Amino acid sequence: KDEAWNALQAPFKEQAAPYEKHWTAWTKSVQEDAPQNLKAKIKQFSVLKGNTDEMKQLTFIADSALGVAEKAAQAIQGTDKAAIDVHLNKALYGSAGKAATLTFSGKPRKQLCGNDANTAGEQAGKALLSDLLCVCAGATTDGTGGKTCYGGCDAAPNNGNWVVTNAGKERALAIANKCSEALKTQDKSTEVLNARLATFYKAVNNAKGSGQEVKHALGTPEGDGSGGCTGEGVSGSHTGRCVKYNDGSIISGTPPIEWQVNLRNAADAYDKRHTAEIKLAALEAEISLLNATATALLWAPKAFAAQTSGSNQQQTTTPSEKAKECEAIETDTNCDSKDFCTFQKESTEEKKCKYNETKATKTEVSLPQTQTGVGTETTTKKCKGKLEPEKECKSPNCKWEGKECKDSSVLVNKQFSLMVSSAFAALLF
Repeated sequence: KDEAWNALQAPFKEQAAPYEKHWTAWTKSVQEDAPQNLKAKIKQFSVLKGNTDEMKQLTFIADSALGVAEKAAQAIQGTDKAAIDVHLNKALYGSAGKAATLTFSGKPRKQLCGNDANTAGEQAGKALLSDLLCVCAGATTDGTGGKTCYGGCDAAPNNGNWVVTNAGKERALAIANKCSEALKTQDKSTEVLNARLATFYKAVNNAKGSGQEVKHALGTPEGDGSGGCTGEGVSGSHTGRCVKYNDGSIISGTPPIEWQVNLRNAADAYDKRHTAEIKLAALEAEISLLNATATALLWAPKAFAAQTSGSNQQQTTTPSEKAKECEAIETDTNCDSKDFCTFQKESTEEKKCKYNETKATKTEVSLPQTQTGVGTETTTKKCKGKLEPEKECKSPNCKWEGKECKDSSVLVNKQFSLMVSSAFAALLF
């Protein structure tokens, strides 16, 4: 258990062949530092050690379960929520993510947002919130808009000019929080993003200005837009609240709009996470099925037979062999439960469990078929004809039903066989 698979030597390596595929996982499960709950679960199956057929089936089930665990690990790679949030924060705030303050030093607003009708702003397309400030943050003189692109935003932190050398993060978030609830969504899929981007491209491709001089821009430039995106929306000033994008970014995607790239990355990660959730649900059902199959294997009658007497035990056939078997039994209950033994408590001999030829003759017993796997039936009449449940219906596989003593092992084996067949048919097909 402490060696790597390649280090194993014959003949043990040949004996351990069924465990090769997941050897590392198997060995970890029996290490001293293995989780206690795992040790307890493995210990439950120790009853199967004497039964080769059941052990082979259990190995197959466990190997399949380890395969499911590997699929689950692969399915969730790169799908954690944190990865989605990283892309979303970069789309909102820029390359610095949530730590950004949206402070820009030494440059006027129009240089950041759009210098004139034909010159893109240096910050245009870098981050959604900086573009929002260009389009919506109003000047002190803005009365009708309430110091933004729509009313109701003239309270702090938006009660004055947007000074680009000061942190603009709080102002941008205050404006963004005024967006209509109907536009907000928890669905971050590529499908939803494409629908939102279609709206963006429709708006940005709509030329603006009195003579449609300003192309590939958002906002409200006045006149011919030659004064740039200064934030002053005064009629006739040729300025306004706007953001002017690079023509190539809109027409051909070169250079790409950075916040759009980050949104697509977030949507892609979201799609993978959603796909992983669907796959994990299917794998969960598969592992539950394997667990139920293993549990049924544990409680199958053959497992208990293996625990007490071992598998494929040679059938006692001659009277002398049966007599020896009876004499080896010490308790009256175990003795009387045998089809050919009787406990003679009045006997003065040390061994009181004796072979009873009359009892053996009355009880018809057929040899059990060779146990070749799950569901092999044991054909027996040992319970038939016993009419007193309290006195004679004592065999481990006998069960009193109505007025008859019936062999319960046959029914249980049939049910178990059907269950296992159905389980593995579901796994394979």
